[in-house]
Amino acid sequence: NMVRAYIDGDPQAGSQATAEFDAASEQLLAMVDRYEAIIESELGASLSKVTDEIAASAASTVWIAIISLFLSLSAVFLIGNQVTARLRRLEKEAEEIASGRLISGKRVHGKDEIGSASRSLDNIRRYFISIRDVANKLAQNDFSFDFMPCSEVDEVGHRLVSMTKELNKTFATMLSEKIG
Repeated sequence: NMVRAYIDGDPQAGSQATAEFDAASEQLLAMVDRYEAIIESELGASLSKVTDEIAASAASTVWIAIISLFLSLSAVFLIGNQVTARLRRLEKEAEEIASGRLISGKRVHGKDEIGSASRSLDNIRRYFISIRDVANKLAQNDFSFDFMPCSEVDEVGHRLVSMTKELNKTFATMLSEKIG
């Protein structure tokens, strides 16, 4: 309307239309300001609530993370100590066998690799005990025993059987020469 008044009429008509436009604009701006204030106050309150909830959630999350970290580290420490203690007992058992002490020590129990290694060391201990028993009988000139090697690849066991057979032959020969 304002532009049409300038074109069709004169500058005074355009100025009068401009005044009407300015009044309508002022009313519109006042309404926008009122709505903006209402939205800002309601949105501000909502944003404040959301901000407070986010801060509370962040604090809870941090505490949960700290507690989880503490529990995880505690579990790792406890499990690590248990494994280390079992490995130390296994090491002590192996050192005793290596030093020739064949008295059964405390075996490390378990269904894991450490327990399996302990059972293997116990088998080695029993094998050495059986060899020791054979050596004791041989030292007492007792050749009346049957020693069975643990397996086909048991070099010590097979050599012990061969030695026993040879000693039996030698002993028999010596007896026959002494008697005869």
